[in-house]
Amino acid sequence: MSDRPTVLVVDDEEAIRDSCVQVLTKAGYDCHAGVDGYQGLSLAHELEPDVLLLDLMMPGLDGYEVLEQVMSTHKNTVIIVIT
Repeated sequence: MSDRPTVLVVDDEEAIRDSCVQVLTKAGYDCHAGVDGYQGLSLAHELEPDVLLLDLMMPGLDGYEVLEQVMSTHKNTVIIVIT
């Protein structure tokens, strides 16, 4: 387990997701990524991240649904919408 803050990036656009992960990792964060709402929600439950960077417009399980579920189950996670 890391002492670094954990950030989860959930975005279906690969370039945005990878850029965020690269910048945040270089800045010293423990960074993880989800390619869609389903994977993002699963990772949020597994990792209980300190910060969630979340795209709203994704196919399948969209960011609005992920937002609602994470807000109700992980009250200490800061959620930043990146749409």
